Amino acid sequence: MALLGPQRHYPRVAEVLDELGIDGRLAVVTAGWEEREREDDELNRHLSGRTVNLALFPRTDEVLADDPGLQELVAERERRRRELRDLYHLRLAPQLQACRALLNLVEPDELDRIDDNRIDEDKVLGPEIEHALAAVRDLDAHHQARVAALDVEIEHRRIEQPHPVLDRHRAEVAELLEACHALLIAGGHVGTLMSALGLFRVIEQTGDRPIVAWSGGAMVLAERIVLFHDRPARGAGDAEVLGAGFGLVPGVLAMPHAVHRLDLDNRRRVALMARRFAPAACLALDYGDRVILEPHTTDDHGHHDGAKSGHGGSTGAALGLPSTVRVLSPGGEVVGEGSGLMNPDVPVERPAPHSVPADVHDELAAITDAARAGRRATARLLHHRQYPVVGDGWALFVFVGPADHVRLHHWISGLPSARTFVRVDGTDVWTLVLDIRPEARVEYKLEVQRGDHTELIRDPLNPDHARDPFGANSVVRGFRYVKPEWTDEHGNARRGTVVDLELESKVFGGSRPYSVYLPARFREDRAYPLMVVHDGRDYADYASLITVLDNLIHRLEIPPLIAALIQSPDRLAEYGANPDHGRYLVDELVPDLEARYRVGPPSRRVLLGASFGAVAGLHAAWTHPGAFDKLLLQSGSFAFSDVGVNEMGPVFDPVVEWMGRFRAAPGDPARRIFLSVGVYESLVYFNRSILPVLQSTGAEVRLVEALDGHNWENWRDHLRDGLTWLLPGPQWMIYE
Repeated sequence: MALLGPQRHYPRVAEVLDELGIDGRLAVVTAGWEEREREDDELNRHLSGRTVNLALFPRTDEVLADDPGLQELVAERERRRRELRDLYHLRLAPQLQACRALLNLVEPDELDRIDDNRIDEDKVLGPEIEHALAAVRDLDAHHQARVAALDVEIEHRRIEQPHPVLDRHRAEVAELLEACHALLIAGGHVGTLMSALGLFRVIEQTGDRPIVAWSGGAMVLAERIVLFHDRPARGAGDAEVLGAGFGLVPGVLAMPHAVHRLDLDNRRRVALMARRFAPAACLALDYGDRVILEPHTTDDHGHHDGAKSGHGGSTGAALGLPSTVRVLSPGGEVVGEGSGLMNPDVPVERPAPHSVPADVHDELAAITDAARAGRRATARLLHHRQYPVVGDGWALFVFVGPADHVRLHHWISGLPSARTFVRVDGTDVWTLVLDIRPEARVEYKLEVQRGDHTELIRDPLNPDHARDPFGANSVVRGFRYVKPEWTDEHGNARRGTVVDLELESKVFGGSRPYSVYLPARFREDRAYPLMVVHDGRDYADYASLITVLDNLIHRLEIPPLIAALIQSPDRLAEYGANPDHGRYLVDELVPDLEARYRVGPPSRRVLLGASFGAVAGLHAAWTHPGAFDKLLLQSGSFAFSDVGVNEMGPVFDPVVEWMGRFRAAPGDPARRIFLSVGVYESLVYFNRSILPVLQSTGAEVRLVEALDGHNWENWRDHLRDGLTWLLPGPQWMIYE
């Protein structure tokens, strides 16, 4: 029995098979790859063409399609499992929070002293920690037992009826296994992999043949399957028990992608993981790692040999594991000599380091002294220093050139729109110190006045700028603002494609062009969630939408999806609470997409829009309830007036009129709604005000605010928050 880490970038399967002395044909299970199960050419080449794919995923489809009764049983099991999981989550989160709070009272280098109560003089804290951990262990065991009982019930109901197609496929799988010398189990979707192996009794029919498994495949061979991710899209997650595994490797818990998925630098989190799942040893399986174990035996009562008791946490040495295996220790460290190689596909998000900020007085004095020393001294300073200089809570702007007045125009609502620079006496150097919060991002331009001529320009000393449909602005970022790394192209992320289409619209008359984003490795026979994006080409050009989708799909943070990018020729009229727009979406665009692709049901459909596009999305969902279950609305222009006076201008009149009706009768526009807005824009009041109105509909609603304005990069920065909440990806279930 061999358990390996991920194989995609550093394959070691062939090496391990040679070490085990295994020749001949190799049965392969890649059902965890789901519809891409047969894309195993790379693996087959690595193993010199010796593989025989058992093709369990299409076999499952054929069995269920031919047997409605069995299909109904499987669907019932999945539904009831989800219900049990939801109840488990309700109890698990507060219990783990209590454990973490208690462990926070222990210094990291004292964690290994918990077991003998030496962490405090009065021996008060140790028993409390152990009692809290015992409660979590009991809950894990309770959940696992309920899942097992459900599986037994479903299986008993299944065997009461004949299933000839299933029996035929089981016989075919047994025949293929009989002709092979070993079984290889790849990773992927752990739930799918476990179900397929169980449905066709693969493990039972393997007999005494050696098994080599990696990633998710290694997970299912243990006694217990634990899903884990300390760095998911929406903050640190809580590891959870999925259910029992096949129990072929007792005493261990396989944790592939440990370097990427676990915060191994956080000793308290590591200690909690090790102690919670003791006596099993938590194996950190990363690229290059592998461990060879003896298969288990059981006594007459079904108990595994080699099982250990106690809850302090097991180490590799205690279980007889080789020193080349890395194991999470109860002291919060990772012991062993495994490779610990990172998954190069997915960068680990860590807080960006920040140097100690400069002092504003020193910076102002430096530019003032250089200006007074002459042009050469000023040029030398500008050559070695980029402006604006940003400190902790401030930014120093510099302009050099002849002028009568220089002003900074920013887009921060509630503050004077222009701030005046001060000239260094006798020079052409101008300075301005502006308060800016450390996490903020501000777009601006400089107004330079010379005599009767005034021009608005980007900052000549600042190469950082942001584009929009009207041009570009200079950008100043606060001391702690970090551009999200998932907004940049990554070489390992597979790229989707964008195709240009058009339809004949009866609503608007004439041809309406639009574009469609298709995810990487798109398959015509697969159903995908659908997202309709207002101002879609602008989102692509100015908010990096295509790159963001590629990255989030690649990282498994959202599922592969189809995105329709629409662009109105008269957006203020069509997006401004215009009923024609909703009819166009529901009666024309969606049917056209359904005729071309397999798109998911309304529960898997999202409307995305910013500013007037957000108004269009909410209005369309309100006038067509049930058509789109999810809304992502950014900086919505949800203007209203409680006194009957619209101060936003005539273009807002239709919006103000509709918002009055919507606030009085919000109906049921969608079941899940994500709002984002910048606190520096005047629309923040309207977005905050609409929150309780949307919540009153019974929808799940989330509002996120940023220290930013009404611009595309603000909207870009919150795409991940919104998309991963509305369409969470399979990252918890997939271990490649």
